[in-house]
Amino acid sequence: MLLLVVLVATASWSYGFAQEIPMQSPISITKFQKSARMTCEIQTSKENVDGIVIHWYKQKEGEAPERLLFFSGGKVTTESGFQVNRYMVERISVQKQCVLTIKDVIPDDAATYYCAYWDPHCDRNTKIIKGLKIDYMANLIFFKEYYLPMQTQLSCTDIVKALFTVIGYYNKVFGSGTKLIVSEKGSSPPANSEILQKKHENQIIYVCLIEKFYPEVIRVTWTDDEKEVTDNVVKGDTWQSTKEDEYSIASWLTVPAENKDKKYYCKYEHEEEKASLPTQVDSVKTAPQEEDCGTVFNRDQLMHRTAYLVYIVLLLKSSMYYLIILFFIYRTWASTKYQGKKA
Repeated sequence: MLLLVVLVATASWSYGFAQEIPMQSPISITKFQKSARMTCEIQTSKENVDGIVIHWYKQKEGEAPERLLFFSGGKVTTESGFQVNRYMVERISVQKQCVLTIKDVIPDDAATYYCAYWDPHCDRNTKIIKGLKIDYMANLIFFKEYYLPMQTQLSCTDIVKALFTVIGYYNKVFGSGTKLIVSEKGSSPPANSEILQKKHENQIIYVCLIEKFYPEVIRVTWTDDEKEVTDNVVKGDTWQSTKEDEYSIASWLTVPAENKDKKYYCKYEHEEEKASLPTQVDSVKTAPQEEDCGTVFNRDQLMHRTAYLVYIVLLLKSSMYYLIILFFIYRTWASTKYQGKKA
């Protein structure tokens, strides 16, 4: 019987299904020695979300995520290794939200935090059984993080019956993440944002340039009047401006020339603000014909790299002068020593 439970639980993990991921806000938080508050909005059609167990994970740069705590039945259970009194969780049922607060932020708190929950999908169980795959780690995680927090006194038979008749199968979905940045420097919104356009043969290229913001965490998307546009969209990496702790980013959209009268929007979300820039306005600038779009939005980055190279050249030049001086000092010292021995 236990083997059957394990197999059904494994099927619930391995049988894929597309879900709406929980939306987290803000995208980042910059704090130092203050409380940081982040929200997880549960994407489900259920009217009542009080029965959903919410998990919070912490992932440091370059490390695997680890579960911080889980929230069930109004109770917070913190994993070993974390200070219980530093974390507070509250559920706002009407808005389907779960809020995590970290008190008195310290440097060790710097990480990206994800909320997650097991999402049920009732489906044709015969298909699930045919697709069984044994994954013991998945089994352990499923029972540890779903059934144990429920604190039920179910027998193996009850669990199997519940899985087949009510649950169907489960997949764990993770939120979009909130990055916590520990810094005494406060965040600042983009100092400038604009859309440049250039016609190339039978295409129009729109370049969305967002400059001089901190921290570097930002989300940029393109939309039309109806939905998000993902085709023919390229997002560049953020680069550091000539001034320290200021970042810029560019994203460009390519559309057919016949869509010149259609309005598109470049939307960005930053810790300090959200904005939407339309393409069909007077403020949209046309890139000079002698410049391509790469030149337009990489100029700032090119200046930064040029200054860096000049610095390296000057440093090497100074090092050569230093070596030459050392050489003459050594020759003078050696000559003096030789004359002393000869005398």
